[in-house]
Amino acid sequence: PPYRRRGTILVGALAGVIAAAVAIPVFVFGGGAGGSGVNIGELEGNAVAVLDTGSGAVRGVAKAPTPPTAVAAGFGYVWTVSADSNTVVVVDPSTNTVRDTIPVESASNGIAIAGGWAWVTNSLAGTVSQISPQTLDVVQNIPVGNGPTAIGSGEGHIWVTNTSDHTVTKLQATDGKKLGTFAAGPDPGAVAFGEGAVWVASKLTGALVKLSPVSGEILDRIPVGDGPAG
Repeated sequence: PPYRRRGTILVGALAGVIAAAVAIPVFVFGGGAGGSGVNIGELEGNAVAVLDTGSGAVRGVAKAPTPPTAVAAGFGYVWTVSADSNTVVVVDPSTNTVRDTIPVESASNGIAIAGGWAWVTNSLAGTVSQISPQTLDVVQNIPVGNGPTAIGSGEGHIWVTNTSDHTVTKLQATDGKKLGTFAAGPDPGAVAFGEGAVWVASKLTGALVKLSPVSGEILDRIPVGDGPAG
């Protein structure tokens, strides 16, 4: 279901359809011809669509050069990552056009905006790329763990799930300094920050794992069903 707070809507679904929003517009990946009245389910191909939050109608579509894996919004852009092409596609929502395409390391799967930077996970390389929104270049690639996939932010920190290591790595959002790596349950597939805690979806145990943002200690395990992924 949509998550609403302070005028922001985040919508997610499996099969590579993910959306993000800042303020009123909602940006959705799917693709196809744009125009008001187009249903999300009718979008085809690789694209980012701008939706009206009142009616859900598509107000504009920007074609993406590669299949999107994840999306984030910040610094006046919509940022998409593509695991197939190892790139970050930067979309200008004011013109519905691609502003730039940034090469990153192998199998980019997740993206977050925090600390004045864009952060991208590179699953096969075991790194997180730190990207400047001013130059649209990679500043550094930070080793984190084996199989980093999901990434989230909160209280000045970046949290990265390392699926092969069953851990979460904590980075400083201002410069990418590694602050620790903590146990997070088998196959951590997603991560988010909220209500004073770090929340990790453990696919193999069917649980939501609650971590202390200070020590990384596991505070709770909440059964939620088979294979939680987001």
